Amino acid sequence: MSVRPSACICHEASDRNEHQSAPLLVKGGSETVLAVEDDAPLRRVVVRQLTELGYRVLEASNAAAAIDVMEHENIDLLFSDIVMPGGINGVELAGQVQQRWPKIRTVLTSGFPETSLDASNRSLAPGTRLLTKPYRKVDLAAAVRAALDA
Repeated sequence: MSVRPSACICHEASDRNEHQSAPLLVKGGSETVLAVEDDAPLRRVVVRQLTELGYRVLEASNAAAAIDVMEHENIDLLFSDIVMPGGINGVELAGQVQQRWPKIRTVLTSGFPETSLDASNRSLAPGTRLLTKPYRKVDLAAAVRAALDA
């Protein structure tokens, strides 16, 4: 029986064939992530998945609450939905975070095709990564780790 480090999660795709029998190892970490998502059930799933990857996870339901958390906690990564109520969307939140806390990395996510972003239609804070919903845990893990390691 082999023991896997707690910072790694194995993900085996349900549609893999016999020739792809090795599990995909996904690296987690111990950094602090702030998950900002207005949909409470989805936020709980994201928090659970990030916690399972070893991260310390804080949560907020909107941009104002996220900024309040950042004023009191040391955050390594902002993980935020793009479309949120309250007058400040995820792109605007990321911009404010970049100005006030330039060392915080950012991953934005959205399930709406019209919010897919590129350099030609919106400016993003440098180093901001995008993750399209729906995503698998392995995709979440890879996006967060890539942003933190950048």
